[in-house]
This record gives sequence, C-alpha cells and structure tokens, in this order.
Amino acid sequence: MKNTHRMLCRLLLALLLMGMVSACNDFVNDVDPPVDQIDGNRLTQESQMPFLMAGVQQRFATTYGQTIVLADALSDALFFDSEVPGAVLRSFEDIDFGEIELDNSSVEAQFVDLGELRFLADDLLRRAQEITFDDADLERQVFFVGNLYGGIARYLYATYTGLDETTGGGVLDGGPFVPAREMYRLAIERLQSALVYISDGYDESVLNSIIARCQLFSGNQAEAAAFAGRGLMAGDPPFQAKYNSESANFYWAQAGRGQTQFVVGDRFALFLEDDEAESTRVKIEEILGFDDETVYWRQKRYAGIDAPIPFISWQENELMLAELDLRANRVQEALDRVNAVRAFYQLSQLQGFEFDLDVLVDEREKTLFLQGLRLPDQRRFDLFDHLEEGAWQYLPITESERNNNPNLD
Repeated sequence: MKNTHRMLCRLLLALLLMGMVSACNDFVNDVDPPVDQIDGNRLTQESQMPFLMAGVQQRFATTYGQTIVLADALSDALFFDSEVPGAVLRSFEDIDFGEIELDNSSVEAQFVDLGELRFLADDLLRRAQEITFDDADLERQVFFVGNLYGGIARYLYATYTGLDETTGGGVLDGGPFVPAREMYRLAIERLQSALVYISDGYDESVLNSIIARCQLFSGNQAEAAAFAGRGLMAGDPPFQAKYNSESANFYWAQAGRGQTQFVVGDRFALFLEDDEAESTRVKIEEILGFDDETVYWRQKRYAGIDAPIPFISWQENELMLAELDLRANRVQEALDRVNAVRAFYQLSQLQGFEFDLDVLVDEREKTLFLQGLRLPDQRRFDLFDHLEEGAWQYLPITESERNNNPNLD
C-alpha cells in the first residue's frame, strides 16, 4: 500500500490538474510548505474538508472508470483485436483472454487507484473524527462522503479483485486477504453508516440500492429485497461518476472514440438486427479494421471525454427486484418490473410465455450495457464459458502487493 505522504501528494496534484486550485501563482504564494514537503497534519482542519472530499470523489471517478473497462474486457462484453486501429496495449489483450500475469501494468494501475480510493475515504473519516466542526452541515457531508466511498471501495474489491482465478476479495492496509463475502459485509457496514448522514430522500434511495446490490451479490436474497424495496424509483436520476477534460472518461479514452483498444462483442449488433429499437439502450457504431473491410462494433454509450458513467440507477434497482421476484416464483410481478424498464426505453412489452430467468439475464445485459456488471453476472448465473478453463474471473491482486504484504505469503 502507498504511504500516507505519497497519497496526499498525488491527491494534491490531481486536484491541481482538475483546476480545483485557482492558479499556479496563487498556490505557490499561499501554501507553505510546497507540495513535496506538505505536512499532512495541516489537512486535518475544517477548512480543508471540501478539498479532501473533492479528492475522494475524483479518485472514485477514475477508479470506477478503469475498473469497469477492465471488468468488461474480462467478461464477454468487450474484446481486444490487434487488427482494430488503436488496439495496441498488450496488457489489455491478456485481460481479454483471462491470461493475466500478476505484474500486468493495466491491472497494477487499477489496483493502485482502488487502494488510494479506499485509503482517501478512510483517511477523510479519520481526520474528521479529530475535528470539532463549527459547520454542522459540512460535518454531515464529510461523514456521508467518507462512508459512502469507503463502502464503494470495499464493494469494488469484493466484486472485481481476486486472490486467485476464482476467489474474489481484497486486502486492506496491507492486512490478510479478505474474501468477497466478508468484503461485501464490510462494504454494507460503511454504507449503512452513511445512512446516518443523509441529507435527503434521494441519498437514502441511492444507498439502499447500492446495499441491495451488495446483498444480492452476496447471495442474501431476503436482505437484497428489503433494501431494493427502499431503493431508487422510476424517475430518480442515476448516481454517476463524473468526468471532465482533465479527468477523462476511461471508457471514452480506451474503449471508445478517444482510442479504440476494445470493441464490443458481435452479439450486440445482432440485438439491433433483431430489434432496431434496442438502439435506445445498446449504443454502438460500426468501424473498420486495418484492412478497411472487416467490421467491428465500437461502443458510443460514452461518446465524449466528459460523459458520466452510471454507478447505480432505478432501472437496475427494478431489475434486481425482478430477479428476486422471479426467484420467489412471483412471475407476474417480475414481468411487470421488467416491462416498466423496457417502457422507459420505448421497447415492446414482453409476454408471460416468453419470460424466464434467461430472459431476465438478457434484459440485465442490455439495460446495464457496459457498466461493469456483466462480469459478476456471468459468475452468478454460471455463464463464464467464453474463456478457457482456468482463466481469471477476477482482476488479480498484483505482484507488488503480494511482494510487499507479508500476510499474502
């Protein structure tokens, strides 16, 4: 794990690049000592809390973008082909094949960012606990942000990181390996702590939906249903990661119009052939390979450098409830929920005779297109058959972490 000093320096640099400090000259004149000698204790002040919260949110955006692109590449949603103009990074190709070396540079970058997200969220809480706040609303915001993103970081470990090919989980503070089920429990614990500091009903709904997803992925169906029942509803905006020209959407930058390292699976084009209306949720465009003849399909869901990426939405919440209804043999209730989602995208209504769990899985894939959820769904529904036996189903805990963490011997 990175030490505190280095993380704080990186955070300061990131915020500078995002334009959160007014001007270079002002920064030099107003801050003493300079960034490479900063005393971390100076940040444990009420006046510094907005700055630190912005750093947590920025690190969430970059981490989440990297994570879902790599996850979709490991799943059957994306693939790498060197005949695609722009596909040049061999570390991406290894992820596509599930043949991931522990020193894979792309996984290393994602793992470091995830560690920093978890650290910065937890460190925000630690600092806040040492401050006597004058501004009660700011205090509430700080504890909300710290617990929310600390919970999300633990969720990302549980869902996407693995000790070996089929064992999900992660490590915290250089400690022992934490299996996925326990990591989900820790994520839920943080998210429930954030509920204490909500400012409105929307924040509460977002947290309940995220907790429902953690419970669902943990296999706790009753708990998932209870939280999803209090989650996001039709008309609620999605909770999103935000980007700008200084902090680019990673999908746009590596699997889109910025640079096309990955293209989408051909079956997405077949979805559109079967029903042109699917273009409202499966957004792709045709490109040609180096030979100017071979057709590939590139995502255009994230068509710009600043396109936001949904983390949780009311549509996903409805599909979680539909899955839970279907598993409890409440078929009509499940069908009604799926059709409510389809109606939002102006798609025809499904009939009962054509609705089952396989159809629900298809609806999840199309509605949650390129949100990093295909990989856990392939594992949950026993659909991980696009790679050779023994391939990685998680992004591995990196070689550097294993070498530096005596608890992983």
